[in-house]
Amino acid sequence: MDLVYFDQSGFNLWAKVVYAWQKRGERITIAVSKGKSQNVLGLMWHRCQKFSSFVFEGGVDSNVVISCFDLIAQSIEKETVIVLDNAPIHRSEEFQEKIEEWERQGLKIYFLPTYCPSLNTHRDVMEKDKV
Repeated sequence: MDLVYFDQSGFNLWAKVVYAWQKRGERITIAVSKGKSQNVLGLMWHRCQKFSSFVFEGGVDSNVVISCFDLIAQSIEKETVIVLDNAPIHRSEEFQEKIEEWERQGLKIYFLPTYCPSLNTHRDVMEKDKV
């Protein structure tokens, strides 16, 4: 069996300004030039045996993740378990409907326990389970 860890991240060249300091009564304006974001969906095989990524512009939604998992399901050579967090895009109705199909192809989905961010890194999972 292959054990694979999955997550996604986005990158861009503009900073999110969540607050700013100014003198009482003064108003400041912060100009932020929003460019295009780059997104990466990454799959890391246990013990770093292999890494697969999907890089693209635009937002990440359930359909994007489903498309990537469909490609992975077509290329696996043995039973594979993908570990992922409980992001809403992973729990959507569209995503849930695909799980049985993937299982028939040998791809199983394992969700991390809810509200356990410390398990969201493969190193923590490996040490905890002594895999």
